Amino acid sequence: MGLACGTHMLHPGRRHYLRCRERGKTERKEFPATNYHTTNMEYPEVTLTPGEVRKMRVIDLENAEAVDREYRHVAEEQMVISGRPTRVVVSDATDNNAEYRRWTAVVNGVPVVIRQEGKEKTGLFNPAYSRCGRPRLPSLPRHIP
Repeated sequence: MGLACGTHMLHPGRRHYLRCRERGKTERKEFPATNYHTTNMEYPEVTLTPGEVRKMRVIDLENAEAVDREYRHVAEEQMVISGRPTRVVVSDATDNNAEYRRWTAVVNGVPVVIRQEGKEKTGLFNPAYSRCGRPRLPSLPRHIP
């Protein structure tokens, strides 16, 4: 069984909590979340413009805390996804809990992480996530059916 987490009461200025269930055990983590812009699961990097550096207060849901994260636009690439040319934003992000490079696209209005490399404090992020257990990818594929 995998890890399943749900967020509750995500409203600025209130006390929030995560309820996580793994292998039949449920854990509740509470954290104050004040003056934040977004959560890490909303993928704010997809709105970066070329050369932009954006500093934001982000709720890091994996670690149940608000962090100051810096997003840096690195490049833009084009891929064909389901027959459509799609913009892929390559960005770096750093904070006290994580440091990574991510390739993100918006497909049918939904942010999709194409690839991610880096490190994360809790160990929930595994670089093999982006490679599906295969050796390191030399570059992004140009076409995804």
